[in-house]
Amino acid sequence: MKSNILISGGSGYIGKHLTETLKDLGNIYAITKYEEDMVDNDVIWRKCDIYVLKDMIKSLENIDIAIYYLDPNKKSAKLTQSTARNLNIIASDNMARACKANHVKKIIYISGSPFDHETIQILNSTGIDVEVTAQSIKRPAVSIELQKSKYDDVRSIDRMPLPYQWNLENVVKYYFDWLQDTSGTLVNTELTGDTYKVFLKNGRKPLLELKEVKPSIGHDIIQFDVVGGTLSVIKYEDKGVLEFRKLKHSNEFIVHLFNYIPRLPWTLYYLSQAPIHNVTMKGFEVDCRIKVFQFRSETEGQKKYTK
Repeated sequence: MKSNILISGGSGYIGKHLTETLKDLGNIYAITKYEEDMVDNDVIWRKCDIYVLKDMIKSLENIDIAIYYLDPNKKSAKLTQSTARNLNIIASDNMARACKANHVKKIIYISGSPFDHETIQILNSTGIDVEVTAQSIKRPAVSIELQKSKYDDVRSIDRMPLPYQWNLENVVKYYFDWLQDTSGTLVNTELTGDTYKVFLKNGRKPLLELKEVKPSIGHDIIQFDVVGGTLSVIKYEDKGVLEFRKLKHSNEFIVHLFNYIPRLPWTLYYLSQAPIHNVTMKGFEVDCRIKVFQFRSETEGQKKYTK
């Protein structure tokens, strides 16, 4: 019986060559977010956004071998606010988690990325056999901010240090408290049941309503669906999601906003709400770094005192 082999990046230049090479050795599957890319008849296509864990878990069903290659020019969203490294971390972690959830027997990683070491570390965290190709395919570290997209969707990824002895629940609670208590954010937050509402200070209508997704899609992941608010549009099956994720390979966490469609006209959003969101997340990152620094300073001071 032939193995089921899935190729990430199957619609790109490298993926097409891999398909041609491997098509007689197994049943070839490939993933892409866009139906117009599903042109190769030698491939069984699965619609999937590699940056969305739910999509990846579904796409890896009944797969024996996963070949992982992240195309640096891969389309992500109409607007992507992220570094190339953070995009790679999300994609690699999704591949690792989806392979583990589906009991994939082997992961083959095509080396040549500037982030090879970190990627291999993430894939190895699954306990699945990981083979790294001896021949590298060099690709640059690229994060393309604006791309053509079927939807006016937004993706934002920020990576931050996890304060000492905090878990993800602590992070989420502190984030919404921080939004309210920090004067520069100009918002108030309110928790009702499992839904956070974000208001302008002295405002009556919520800007955003974020409902926690239960049960959680994975260990050390907390997600909130964007279910309402004056700044959002709910017109597609895939709602906007705000995700908090603890990374296994480092003492860090990621805040990932995806599938979010703003209500503001696109140009106005790009010039106003987008930079405000970016500054807000950078401010939260700085606050987390200060907490880590303070703990280290206190610990080092105690060590010197005991000496």
